[in-house]
Amino acid sequence: MKTEANRLNYIKLNQPQLRAELYLGLMDHLDNRAQNEGIKAGIPIILPSSLMDSARNMQERYQVVMSLVRKFGKPDIFLTMTCNPQCPEIEDNLDGCSIEFRPNLVARTFKGIPQ
Repeated sequence: MKTEANRLNYIKLNQPQLRAELYLGLMDHLDNRAQNEGIKAGIPIILPSSLMDSARNMQERYQVVMSLVRKFGKPDIFLTMTCNPQCPEIEDNLDGCSIEFRPNLVARTFKGIPQ
C-alpha cells in the first residue's frame, strides 16, 4: 500500500513531466461540463496507462489482446494456472511471516524468478 501511495503521489506531483498538458480537449470538456452543471471542478489528475490495474491500463491491455486475436485468430485453448502458497519453496522463505504479507514470494516463485 505504501509503494502504491508513493506512486500515486509521484504522479500527482509530476503532471507536467508526464505530459498531462496534452489532454487539453479533455480539460476543456471537464470545464464546460462543470459550468453547465453549476459545479466547481477540482484539480484533475491524469493517471498514465503504465499505472497497473488502472482503467487506462486495462483498456490498453484489451486493445493489445484484440490486435493479437485479429492477427492470429481466436485462441484454441484457455489455460488457467494457480500457485499453491503452501509449496515448500514459498514456506522456506517466509521467515516467520504469514503468506498474506509476502505476495512477492508467491509471484517470484510462480514466475520462476531467482531470489
